[in-house]
Amino acid sequence: KQESPSEDLTWEAFFQLTHKDMEKFYNCDDQYETEQKIPDETLWKQLREAYNSVVGESNSKIDHPESTNNGFFVDFEVKQSEGKGRGIYLTQPAKQGDIIWTARQAGIFKNGAQYRKFITSLPSDLVCDVLQWSYVQTFDATYPSPSKSCIVTDLDECCLINSEMRLKANMGCIPDAEWIPGGCDLNEFATRDIEAGEELLCDYEDFALPYGWQWFAL
Repeated sequence: KQESPSEDLTWEAFFQLTHKDMEKFYNCDDQYETEQKIPDETLWKQLREAYNSVVGESNSKIDHPESTNNGFFVDFEVKQSEGKGRGIYLTQPAKQGDIIWTARQAGIFKNGAQYRKFITSLPSDLVCDVLQWSYVQTFDATYPSPSKSCIVTDLDECCLINSEMRLKANMGCIPDAEWIPGGCDLNEFATRDIEAGEELLCDYEDFALPYGWQWFAL
């Protein structure tokens, strides 16, 4: 039997915590203020194995955990971004309209219970990162609802892409995306030409619903 997260908090009480409550419980604000290490393949494998163990391989939406594939179609490097934490920088140019990333390694949770189980299966030193890398996404932007939404945790370097206002972002949705399998729901495109050495930036508000956590009792 897995031990309770804290001597002062039972499992029953822990499973009543919201997403924000969990960040407070794990003192994530303190962690977010310090420079974090850059994830390696060992960490991605660990997270993907944990995801598959929770949802089951038959329901998994990711490549095999042993796969070293990520969702990027461009070459990149990860390094510290001043004032933002870790960031993704292109090592090759990209043209406007190019596919930058696809959701090959995006973990999908259909309910809050699955997500909570995933969080509690992780070592405590990984929890804050994963809480930060998770969001609620809808697949009907016009009429978002719980039945058309899910919890997503990106399990590759995509989760290190920083956010910027749409006018300053260089990746996101494009008008012709409907002709690409998965469209803008599963892909990120270059919204302008991007030079090698530039940091990739997207607008989180294009896909993440902050209020959506309440739909999953989080």
